[in-house]
Amino acid sequence: MPLVFVHGVNVRSDANYMQEERDRDVFLRQILLADTDGKPYLGSIRSPYWGQFGAKFRWNQASVPADTFTPLGASDPIASTLIMEMPLPWGGHETNTVLSDIARVSLSDAVDLLIAVSLDTADTADDSRRSQFVKFGRAATTYAIQNPQPAWVVAGQSNDDFVESLIRWVETCAPMPTVASSLNEPSTVMTETFQSLGFQDTLNWMLEGSDRIKDTAGQWISRKKDVIGHRLSQNVMALTRSSLHPKIARFVGDVIVYINERGNSQHLGAIPATVLADLEAVAAERTEEDPLIVVGHSMGGVILYDLISGFIPSRWPDLIIDALVTVGSQVALFEEMKQFRLRDDSVPGPGRDRMPRPANLRRWINIFDTTDVLSFAANKVFDGVEDYAFSSETDTFSSHSAYFLRPSFYERLRVRLSTP
Repeated sequence: MPLVFVHGVNVRSDANYMQEERDRDVFLRQILLADTDGKPYLGSIRSPYWGQFGAKFRWNQASVPADTFTPLGASDPIASTLIMEMPLPWGGHETNTVLSDIARVSLSDAVDLLIAVSLDTADTADDSRRSQFVKFGRAATTYAIQNPQPAWVVAGQSNDDFVESLIRWVETCAPMPTVASSLNEPSTVMTETFQSLGFQDTLNWMLEGSDRIKDTAGQWISRKKDVIGHRLSQNVMALTRSSLHPKIARFVGDVIVYINERGNSQHLGAIPATVLADLEAVAAERTEEDPLIVVGHSMGGVILYDLISGFIPSRWPDLIIDALVTVGSQVALFEEMKQFRLRDDSVPGPGRDRMPRPANLRRWINIFDTTDVLSFAANKVFDGVEDYAFSSETDTFSSHSAYFLRPSFYERLRVRLSTP
């Protein structure tokens, strides 16, 4: 299935962007687009980068108030983003049990955190070894979804013990995950099959990942006195302001730039031209047996809907999009304000309560997080769209950026796409 991924606002080409793109590509190929036998997808995936055309600040954001605070986890953005997504279940100040404490509430959360940080740890490995690690990650994700609170996760279990136990249980259950609940004891010996997949690499990366999680959790717990039931105090808000405020400025700026400079179907602006070039290239590979999927995160979903509905029909009338997936996006909000090139002010109106799904779009899945204030439902504004909630039950600041860090997100989306 050829796929195009369009990023949202506030994205700039730096080391973090390159790492996120690389990790996302691995998850897309090995989980979302893998075949029924688990073989990774080897076809085209394009991720058009349009951040270079986004907002530019003539005074280098001098209007943003300066402060001396350091944001939580600035040295480890992946770990800090996901740690802030966790339900903070652990008590006291013992960071050595943070993984098992999270797993006692949700094993899936703990596995998402561990796999994402460990994959980042494995960044310098060759693609083959990283690919094998993601195979394990997919098996662990499936196991965790099917066994949300397994009995082997116990209070006081150290991070290292949790890692080793998880590996043994996944090893035992991976061949037949549907019967995992009937197993009473994990395997005590690593099998040759799993050893051949680079098991020592997997163990080492996950142990190193657990150390990074422990360190990042320590930073969060040191500020625990400022957190009451997930409500951020003024002090914590101040700690996050130095990173949050510039991002909001770029968010607003990128939206304004796109709306003002997108052009139209005959005279493309820079951002539509960049996205459509990759979309056109990938669409050439589309067949009925190999459908075309486009995925947009946040503003990326807005851009894709705008192009599909208001640009593509007149430029490529025969182009069919088999599935549009909008994630943490604002498509319905923009339609309520009538900001798209395809504008019909008669909707809503008598006999027409919703905008129709574009004729060149066969399926539309919209995903939002109930704690992400930048994501919106769509099925009360558009006809023919499937709304799904992906609830992380976390804070507002981290939920918007964490969808594509979680292996479980790709697995759950894979199931939805494979279900008519």
